[in-house]
Amino acid sequence: MVPISKKKWMSALPLIALLLLTQTSFSADKPVAYCAFTDKPPVIDGDLSDACWKNAESAGGFLLPNSEQKAVLCTEFKVLHDQSHLYLAVIAREDKPIDPATRKDANVVRDKYVGKYSYELFLVPRDGTCYQLVWDVNGSRYDGNWLDGKWDGRWQAASRIEGDTVTSEASIELSSLGVSAMEPGTQWGLNLIRNGEKSCVGCWSPVSGAYHNPSTFGTLLIGSREVNWKVQGEALQQRMKTLLALHGGEIGRHPLLRPLAACMQIDNEVREKAAYPDESARWAAFRQLDHRMKALEVFFEWKQKLNP
Repeated sequence: MVPISKKKWMSALPLIALLLLTQTSFSADKPVAYCAFTDKPPVIDGDLSDACWKNAESAGGFLLPNSEQKAVLCTEFKVLHDQSHLYLAVIAREDKPIDPATRKDANVVRDKYVGKYSYELFLVPRDGTCYQLVWDVNGSRYDGNWLDGKWDGRWQAASRIEGDTVTSEASIELSSLGVSAMEPGTQWGLNLIRNGEKSCVGCWSPVSGAYHNPSTFGTLLIGSREVNWKVQGEALQQRMKTLLALHGGEIGRHPLLRPLAACMQIDNEVREKAAYPDESARWAAFRQLDHRMKALEVFFEWKQKLNP
């Protein structure tokens, strides 16, 4: 194999950066939800009249499993947190009143059968571990770390049935997820699966095949919408300023770097909500902008290594 000269490596760097830019495609497929802070946590009883839920943002748009079709039955959920817990509220509507006999009074042993009208919550905190929490309207529960059902998290859930609607609440101790603090602006993976009378009737984020696939999960952003755009926007602005201060002239001169440099011009557009049809599209544009920034950063990092 003939060694490649340093000069050839240097001339190839812009092309490498451009390839990095084009290797990842961004779409609006992955949904986004917000997890705002509350100083008045809910009582976990399935009653969503707690004051904290009134102003919490809803997430919805469930799809049928292994499909791009919208779920027939309406499902919405909200997520909050305080210093020690993550809280989830779910509103699930059926197409007919639910038979009261569906609900049993007897306590069901944990980690045994989880029946119909159940929910599967998948969470991936920053350390990359995938946790699964499952519960039904009778109070049956299952939890696992990836596919290991021996893991027992510290959490509780409760549901209520009124007519054609099931409301559920869950509370999970952050420490049992290996989380010591909720930093605004950080991202978790999340998916919520709704099971009906006989089978799955909706997934928040599109899935294909097994549900235990974090690459298909949506994004849970810690903090409110306003907090996240402030944190993410400020971080991106600082990266832009650093790149322009160090390499602004070269970015503008090199023909292969000009397409990458265009990302500097669309930051305000990305942060302007009116420019996008929905929140997922807005975050897809933000991720694309972040990817372009990374391509520039990689280019100059390698250039520095090859030509110190």
